[in-house]
Amino acid sequence: MSDETQKRRSPGWMRVALVLSLALNLLIVGAVVGAVSSGKKGGPRMSDVSFGPYTSALDREDRRALRRAIRDDTGRPNRAAARENFQTFLSVLRAEPLDVAEMTRVFEAQGALAQARQSAGKAALLEHIAQMSAADRAAFADRLEEVLQRGPGKRP
Repeated sequence: MSDETQKRRSPGWMRVALVLSLALNLLIVGAVVGAVSSGKKGGPRMSDVSFGPYTSALDREDRRALRRAIRDDTGRPNRAAARENFQTFLSVLRAEPLDVAEMTRVFEAQGALAQARQSAGKAALLEHIAQMSAADRAAFADRLEEVLQRGPGKRP
C-alpha cells in the first residue's frame, strides 16, 4: 500500500511550481485590488487641471463640466504645443554640448502654456461657482471644509 502511495505522489518540482503560481496569482490580485481601491486610474494626465481642495470638493459631474470648459477654452492646439515642447526639450537634453539657453527657452515656453491652462481653469472654476444656486454653494462649502479638515489626498 505504501508503494502505491509513493508512486501517485507528484514530483517535488511540480509542488514548487504550484506554490509559486499561487503566490504570483495572489500578488496580481492584490495589486489589482489595491489599484482599484485607491481610486487612482493611471498617472497624471496633461489634461488634468487641479485647484487642490477646490476641485476635490466638487462632485464628479461638476469636475467633468469643469474639464470640458477648460478644454473648450484652451483647445486641442495647446496639448499639441505641449507635446511638441516636450519633444524639443528631450532633443535639447540629448544634444552635445548642452545648450542651456535653448533649454531655458523651451522650459519657459512650457511654463507659459501651463500658465495659460491654469488661468483658463481658474476662470472656469470661478464661473462654475458663480452659476451655482445658494443651496449648491452651501453644499460645496461644506464639502470644501471637509476636504480641508481631512488634509490633502485623503478620502472619506
